[in-house]
Amino acid sequence: MGGLPACGKSSASGTTANGKRCVVPGRDTATEELLRTRNAEIEHLVQDLRAELNVKAVKLEEVNMALKTLLRTAEDFKEDMEARILSNISQVILPSLEKLKRSRLNGDRETCFTILESQIRNITSGFVRKLSPPHLNLTPREIRIAAMIKEQRTTKEIAGVLDVSESAIIFHRHNIRKKLGVVSKKVNLGSYLQSYL
Repeated sequence: MGGLPACGKSSASGTTANGKRCVVPGRDTATEELLRTRNAEIEHLVQDLRAELNVKAVKLEEVNMALKTLLRTAEDFKEDMEARILSNISQVILPSLEKLKRSRLNGDRETCFTILESQIRNITSGFVRKLSPPHLNLTPREIRIAAMIKEQRTTKEIAGVLDVSESAIIFHRHNIRKKLGVVSKKVNLGSYLQSYL
C-alpha cells in the first residue's frame, strides 16, 4: 500500500535511525500526524508568547523610565518652590517683622508678635517639615502647639494665643508626647522639641 515502514522496537519517536519517518508499532499514522501538528502549534504559540512578553517587558521599562523622569521633575519643582518661599520669607517677611518689632508693642500684641516671628523662623529652619511626615500623624493644630512648646511657651500662654482652655492644651501636649514617643514625664517636651532638628 505504499505506507510508511514500521519503526524498530527501540524507536518511539516516529523516525528511523537515519531520520526518515516511520510508524511506531501500536500507533496509527493519523495519530502521529495529529501529534506532530499539535506539537508544532504549541511551539508556535510558545514563540508568540515569548515575543509578546519581550515587547511588554520593553514597554514596561519605558514606562518605568518615564515615571522616574516625572518623579525627578516633581522633586526638582518642589525643591525650587521651597527655595523661593524661603527666599521670600528671609528677604521680605523677616525684614518687615524686624521693623514691626522696633515699633511699640505691648502685652498680648508683643506675645502674639513673638510667637508669629518664631513660627516663621520655624518654617525656614525646617522644624515644621520635620514634624509633618505622615508616620508621625500630627494634626496642624498639634504642629502649631509643638512649635510654641519648643519656644518654651507655657500652657497658659498657648491657650491664650489659641483662645482655648488650658485643659485642651494639656490634652494636645499628651497627644504630641505619645506620637513622638516621649511618654516619660522626666523628659521636658520643650527641650526635646528644641533638639528635634
